[in-house]
Amino acid sequence: MYFNYSEIVKSGAMPRILFVDDKEAHREAFRTYVERSGKGHEVRLCPDYAAGSAGILYAGFSHLITDLFMPQYEGLANRDLGRQLIERMAREDPAEARAMLFLEQLRPYVGENPEANLYLARFAREQRNDPVESPVAKAIIKVAKTFGTENPEKSKASQTATALIVKNTLSHVYFNDRGDYFPKMRAALEADVSKQPLGILLAEQAQERGLPLVIVTDTNHHGPITQKPYEYIGKKGWTFVDDARKEDPDFWEIPLRRIGL
Repeated sequence: MYFNYSEIVKSGAMPRILFVDDKEAHREAFRTYVERSGKGHEVRLCPDYAAGSAGILYAGFSHLITDLFMPQYEGLANRDLGRQLIERMAREDPAEARAMLFLEQLRPYVGENPEANLYLARFAREQRNDPVESPVAKAIIKVAKTFGTENPEKSKASQTATALIVKNTLSHVYFNDRGDYFPKMRAALEADVSKQPLGILLAEQAQERGLPLVIVTDTNHHGPITQKPYEYIGKKGWTFVDDARKEDPDFWEIPLRRIGL
């Protein structure tokens, strides 16, 4: 059974707040503020995506306050949901989608060399037109064919040689990592299971059910891995609060006010 939160709000029922954050200090700060406020809001504190999603889908809560990054299950190493979300976001991002397609098109010529692909992706993100039609791509393909990439017996050696030329050439131009947002998100997730932007999935579920929501995070703490989620949140028009004071109970007046409470 799914709940329609717009009907719950219209009924005049007491607000029931679903609060999702993997940091216990943040959950306790929020609990403290609500208790001090004396407004009588019912609150459920959730430490992970799974508990938050269950609350949205089945428990009839009327408002959502969620962190951006969290594990799928507290204490477990599940990363598949976060990986799938990052890849979906990448495919929907024009520059990253262009880079992903370009790497796929050039794979027969440069293989899976990570350093060569890093610089090729940086090149592709900056192109306005189809990068495979660029002089750079045509030169790479020509070099690879010269080495014999179309000959099955020489293909592997050709890819290795071509990748080395690509790396040594493009690294002098595309050495800046400022556009590597999705690679950094992937790396952060693999290093730390809590770096999954699963608050986005919770927000999508809440929006489908008419639930007022706010996403609260500290972009300075998380660094560049917040850039693409921040852009995604902006496109969706969701309420977003960027603040480092999540351990301060008084801070939580701000997110609550942003969702009308």
